[in-house]
Amino acid sequence: MAKNGNPVGSVSDDTQEKGHEELVNPTVPKKERMKDILAAIDSRLTQVEESVSGMGAQVEDLEAEDAAIHTAIKGMMLKLEESLQGEIDKVREEFMGELARMREVQEREHNSMLARMEEMQADSARMEAMQADLALCKRTLAAGASTSSSIEAKRIEAPKPKSFGGMRNAREVDNFLWGLDQYFGAVGIMEEDAKIKTASLYLTDTAMLWWRRRRGDVERGTCTISTFDDFVKELKKQFYPENAEDEARARLRRLKHTGPICDYVREFTNLVLEIPDLSDKDALFNFMDGLQSWTKTELRRRGVQDLATAIAVAESLVDFSSPRESTKPKEKRSSYAKG
Repeated sequence: MAKNGNPVGSVSDDTQEKGHEELVNPTVPKKERMKDILAAIDSRLTQVEESVSGMGAQVEDLEAEDAAIHTAIKGMMLKLEESLQGEIDKVREEFMGELARMREVQEREHNSMLARMEEMQADSARMEAMQADLALCKRTLAAGASTSSSIEAKRIEAPKPKSFGGMRNAREVDNFLWGLDQYFGAVGIMEEDAKIKTASLYLTDTAMLWWRRRRGDVERGTCTISTFDDFVKELKKQFYPENAEDEARARLRRLKHTGPICDYVREFTNLVLEIPDLSDKDALFNFMDGLQSWTKTELRRRGVQDLATAIAVAESLVDFSSPRESTKPKEKRSSYAKG
């Protein structure tokens, strides 16, 4: 709109009428008509400029309003985003808290279930033990008091193991431990502490002094010997030669059948016991290799394939040949008598 209230691009009625009159009236001079036309055009341009200026102001007002609206919308969006983020954080915290409570409840239920299962297993084991005890009582009652007395007598009559004085010899250590194991089985000693105490009773001399020192270490906490296996390890560490197996292998390679075969078999068996990882095939080879040629030939003729059979056949040959060997000294003494 123009400042005078007329619409943009329009002219006043008087100007229009005057121009029209000048155009249709031929009596008006041409030069005056051109001036009037130019004046009308200038007036119209002025009105257009005023209208354009008014429209520019309106555009500026609209741009200002648009910027204000944009700023307001942006602020609303930021507030909405902050509000939504707060709600999301709150929901996340509530969810994580609920999840942690659910996990805690599940863990308690799991532990409770495990405890119940352990109790059930313990009850089952106790029930089986009670059933075994009941069956043992029934067998004992059925056998009678005489059988119980004979069992106790057999346990008391079990031969005592030989004492060990501390000799650093693999054979002596192995024989002592093997005797203890047999004795424990015969008298029914099953508890680890009882085995250790019983074994210590058969230690003498250097071995007894060693055990007194180790007991002191246990009491001070510098050593732990709580099982019979621990006792065996400590005993072997002290008295078992470090190169016992190597020495046994060397002696086995040098062992030859030069005297009675029973002596050869005994020495061979002792050496084999000191070599725990010796295979049956190697043991048979070493046994055959040390025999005299006639014995080796006979064992091969009979086709022996294992060590036990080879030893049995060799000992049977000694039984047949020993009478002939025993007659030779008598013949020598008789010849000496004649001389």
